[in-house]
Amino acid sequence: MQNGDRMAQQARAIGATCVIPARYESTRLPGKPLIDFGGKPMIVRTYERACRFFTPDRVIVATDDNRIAAACRAHGVQQVELTDPNCRTGTDRVAEVAARHPEVNVWVNVQGDEPLLPDGVIIPVLNSLCADVAATNGRAVITNSEHVTSNTIPKVVSTTTGTALYLSRCPIPTNGKHYRQVCVYAFWKRTLARFAAMETGPLEEAESIEILRLIEHGLKVQMVDVPGEGLSVDVPADVAAVKQSGGWT
Repeated sequence: MQNGDRMAQQARAIGATCVIPARYESTRLPGKPLIDFGGKPMIVRTYERACRFFTPDRVIVATDDNRIAAACRAHGVQQVELTDPNCRTGTDRVAEVAARHPEVNVWVNVQGDEPLLPDGVIIPVLNSLCADVAATNGRAVITNSEHVTSNTIPKVVSTTTGTALYLSRCPIPTNGKHYRQVCVYAFWKRTLARFAAMETGPLEEAESIEILRLIEHGLKVQMVDVPGEGLSVDVPADVAAVKQSGGWT
């Protein structure tokens, strides 16, 4: 059995479904889900990464834009759902989809700007979701010193046991390793319902980091160590870096 098949079976076994939120009007890079990488739009490349760990019927692209939906369908994406264009964040978009599928208890959010999502990220985040946490989120050791000061990369502060204390786009002092957020999350359906009903707090507003909403409201978010930083696409310079990396099949 292929490794990806085993991982897909693991995800299926606990009834998890993956949602990839994709918004056309990105603040820092409008239209980015449709940026071409090796003949396919970024959202499709991210979908293909997710399908290494979930079967296609367990991966839903959630978008506010018919152009994104059409591009996904043209490239064989089986599950595409249109969502409210006024969703505050990608996780709010996931929560909207989850409300339509009450039979699903566990949801994984893979941000749509992760076309090079490393193997070995999704399953650890998913398997770390347990009864005493509201959500789990990936973190990776920063190996590029420029990323420590980058204002596009969320940095993570956690307890010694990995509970998230704070995330910031600003540099965070530490005497040890610097960690960055990897934008893969696992949620209980009840957490998503609460998330969507919560007010946006001042920390989330200031940092533009959506997982801070749970932390501000006192819910436990467990950070999970995952291999590799990956390369998300936030600004035009990231597009060039991803294209230089290649690796498309």
